[in-house]
Amino acid sequence: MTKENNVNPDDMVKQRTYAQYRVDNIFNLIEQFRTFQLCDMFFYRGHADEKWTLESSYDRYKKIKGPPPGVFFSKNYSCDSVLFQGELAAIKYELATNDSFRNTRHPKIEVLSEMQHYGSSTRFLDVTESLGVALFFAIAENSGKNNAAIWAINKNVLLRNFIHAKNSFTPPSDKKDYCFFNPRTKKEFHINELHLYHINSYEFELDFNEQFCDYAELIIGNNDVINPSSGSLYCTVYPGVFPVRPTIFNERLHAQNGLFLLQQSLEYSFMDNLLGTLNISFSDFEKDVSLSDSNMIDITNETDIIRIFNTALVKFIIPPDEFKNCETVLKTMNVNYKTLFPDKYGIIKTAEKKYFPVFYF
Repeated sequence: MTKENNVNPDDMVKQRTYAQYRVDNIFNLIEQFRTFQLCDMFFYRGHADEKWTLESSYDRYKKIKGPPPGVFFSKNYSCDSVLFQGELAAIKYELATNDSFRNTRHPKIEVLSEMQHYGSSTRFLDVTESLGVALFFAIAENSGKNNAAIWAINKNVLLRNFIHAKNSFTPPSDKKDYCFFNPRTKKEFHINELHLYHINSYEFELDFNEQFCDYAELIIGNNDVINPSSGSLYCTVYPGVFPVRPTIFNERLHAQNGLFLLQQSLEYSFMDNLLGTLNISFSDFEKDVSLSDSNMIDITNETDIIRIFNTALVKFIIPPDEFKNCETVLKTMNVNYKTLFPDKYGIIKTAEKKYFPVFYF
């Protein structure tokens, strides 16, 4: 083993929590990303409003619906338990009425992927591995009255922390041994931590995705596997977030270079799951966000570029006066509604943009 490969696992999870960058010149940002080969380091998600946080459609559903009637005061039920049972029922119904995914290796993932595609609430968060695609979604529906943003989640930092299961939540003492890669689950996946340095390699990407999809199939609709039932209908699992890429790609997912981040626990929000994975407490994260000036990075500064390599979450803030330059970049990349939505939706949105006086890119 070479010296540079002699890695201490505890050192691998040390990271900066959060950084911000104000995109005053999109051309400089693209150039620096190319120069320092940063494009493949992140999972990206574009937001039309910089104030939006990272949340799954499941989170948004909970905010709207709240606890079901008659359930709020019950000790054995919660909004989460009802929605968890609903997720499982929806998967069973889809598999019973649609045989497209029935004999696939990961039917639950395929079903949830299709549900997400058609607007259902799931535990998935759509992300992309393309900075250009995230840029499009950040500005396409923005009215020009507020800043847009791109969230960038560091792949290596996320996976290293997830695999080592170092999270900030303390589970009940009788469940402390039930976590990822626990022999008691008989579903232990041995991933060589040194391979994380080559996560962008096609060979290792396929290996990781296969193992994460196997794990996702284990926990979706079957949380008792991780935490044996204690008599209630819903069992808490460790918060966690990990990537899954369906084997059966729909056209949009393929065109958008997309995949999903899956929240492991339905009891916690997606952001709680993510911060739990990154070994960051919510209070520390909020503190870092509030100190945005001190966490502001300069993309033209090589020292700050190096800091990005070990920063868990980076938010790129795009002011409205930079949107026109962003439009130029997207035209150069041929990123638009028609290329990202190769169906009727893309045609309709393209016509809307072209013939209606609405602020679109």
